[in-house]
Amino acid sequence: MVSHLQFADDTIFFGEASENNIEVIKGIMRTFEMVSGLKIDFAKSQLMGVGIEESWRVEMAFRLCFKEGDFPFKYLGIPIGGNNRRVAMWQPMVDSFKRKLTSWKGRHLSMGGRITLINSVLSSLPVFLMSAYVIPKENKEGLWKSIITKKYGKGGGHWQDWVKEHRATSSIWWRDVCSLNTVDREKVGWLTEGFRISIGEADVKISQGKPDEWEWVHDKDGHYSTKTAYSLLTQEQRGSRGTEIFRRIWNPLFPSKVSAFNWQLVLDRIPTRMNLLRRGITKDMEEGRCAICGEADENAGHLFLNCKCARWIWKACAKWWGAKILFGTDCWNTFQNFGAWTKNKHTREGWDCIWNTVIWSIWLSRNQKIFQDKEINLGKLFELIQLRSFLWIKATNDRYAFSLTDWLINPIICLKVTNGSGRLH
Repeated sequence: MVSHLQFADDTIFFGEASENNIEVIKGIMRTFEMVSGLKIDFAKSQLMGVGIEESWRVEMAFRLCFKEGDFPFKYLGIPIGGNNRRVAMWQPMVDSFKRKLTSWKGRHLSMGGRITLINSVLSSLPVFLMSAYVIPKENKEGLWKSIITKKYGKGGGHWQDWVKEHRATSSIWWRDVCSLNTVDREKVGWLTEGFRISIGEADVKISQGKPDEWEWVHDKDGHYSTKTAYSLLTQEQRGSRGTEIFRRIWNPLFPSKVSAFNWQLVLDRIPTRMNLLRRGITKDMEEGRCAICGEADENAGHLFLNCKCARWIWKACAKWWGAKILFGTDCWNTFQNFGAWTKNKHTREGWDCIWNTVIWSIWLSRNQKIFQDKEINLGKLFELIQLRSFLWIKATNDRYAFSLTDWLINPIICLKVTNGSGRLH
């Protein structure tokens, strides 16, 4: 009996390992060629068998003009006949990640393009394979073991007896490390000499032959200072607000390259002249002056908030909106408070769009002045911001009800009017 599985131009024949079935398969393929006028590519065809002698399979493959195949093989990109519980079966997917995320591609893509590439690769490649198989939990030969052995070495450790004895109270992390049986006794001297126990924001350092001592973990010298404590508190405060800010930044309503730029801006990672000077890319302090006004050091806060040209743009926008806006020197805090005067999150999306439009337009104008020696016309830049913000907001919904004239006359009304879907109209 011969059965088959067919999809587009890929076909699999199933049958008992007999010469009669081989002749039937050969006759089917020959008849198909004569009826359709198409030619089968035998160089890509393979014959595989389960529980048959190797010599018989070789002879039958020669009779069919097929290549000899082995398990596992791929059908429609899915490995057939492999053990999905083995990490090795998933290695081709990892290799595919590496090929698609090669470094040379990043050099020729914008930040938005890189983000799109990473998201598409990381989300799309595994989905097809995961639709057929369940990804196994990583075993002792996997990535977790390689990380532990690189740090602690291989073998057993005298501390493992303590973990086993106190398994109910020991941490999950130490139980995982213990279960891998990978720690070398010679590489865990720190466990007795200089071993630390975390208590709050400080460590107790336990040493042999000398008194134990406190160590402040947020200072490289281990000494407490109000400066490091203040930095810790401000970082925690910023971290608590980070989730909401990043949700606003990565809103799919905006172009990915603009969202990526805003992300870099609030984290002070854009290549301003002061950042380039700090990174050692430029050496002369004079090269750190603002490319637009030349009156102050070009950092993110100055370029987008306090430069006289940026101030002119923001004042013109505030007059256009009929709103009063307070700016500081920090882009993070300014963006955090921008649009806070409205409680409707969908209206705030419009304000976020305006923020993105202004910073993106200022950045493009600044680069044009540096690389194309093109002077900035503030009036035309403001008109471009009005047009660009209108197009971005209109692009979020094809049923947008307002014209460009409505937007130029009263943007506040345009932002406040929404429909039941909650999107801007």
